[in-house]
Amino acid sequence: MLSLRSSVPLTVLSGVLLVVASCAAVQGSAALASTLFDVVSPAGVVAWRQLFGAATLLIIARIARRLGAAGPLLRRRPRREWGLILALGAAMAAMNLSYYAAVRVLPLGVAATMMFLGPFALAALASRRGRQLIGPLLALLGVVLISRPGGDVDVAGLLIGALAAVALAVYTLCSGRLGDRGGVDSLALASAVSALLLSPIAATHAAEPTPAAWAVLVVLGVVGISATFLCDFLALRLLGARAVATLFALDPVSRGDHRGDIPGRRAEHRRRRGDPWPSPAAAR
Repeated sequence: MLSLRSSVPLTVLSGVLLVVASCAAVQGSAALASTLFDVVSPAGVVAWRQLFGAATLLIIARIARRLGAAGPLLRRRPRREWGLILALGAAMAAMNLSYYAAVRVLPLGVAATMMFLGPFALAALASRRGRQLIGPLLALLGVVLISRPGGDVDVAGLLIGALAAVALAVYTLCSGRLGDRGGVDSLALASAVSALLLSPIAATHAAEPTPAAWAVLVVLGVVGISATFLCDFLALRLLGARAVATLFALDPVSRGDHRGDIPGRRAEHRRRRGDPWPSPAAAR
């Protein structure tokens, strides 16, 4: 009988496990985030968790630098790498905000399917052989079946959903290229850029959280942002953008984009009720 190591390369197995861990981190943080909506608005939760997540990644980058596993944060970076960092940070912010905006006007299944068209298109474009398209197409079919898109479709919502799809594709591509060039220091800087872009929302949607709520926001930043982005970053480094883009099909299953589970029902209920921001259960 073949051993696991001989039948499945350790690199591939590690990459898949990292994507699974990323999905689990998003799912857990989404369930936890929904407990804060009576104290902090969903928009505020999104922005504040990004701020705390960026701070966590910057601390990790500093520790890695002291251990000799990362370079200086700001010095001796080529202009091309700064371009990737800025693009990744903008994509992190855009894919969250645009997805939530899309769910305001689209059925949840339609919005979920629209968003994941981005990584599937990326996986298809990166496929050099016809048979390599089988994986992305099967993954897309799975997302459609899980999300069950239907109902009224708003044209503006489709455009916003397309923006979320592009943002997720840019996130995947830039993370992969940064992984080839740098380490956690690059990811930390990109996360800081995203936090900076979302800081006006954090400032205007803070309300007056209790100490317990602040503690939950810190946990959301550590688990939902830093752990998720770090797992994605390492998985892209191991597997490449095409494979990880296909594996992102696990996200709608694990985090509740289908209407059958609790996070999915909560988000759909909030949309139908007219709330300006849905549950963050369906965004990275």
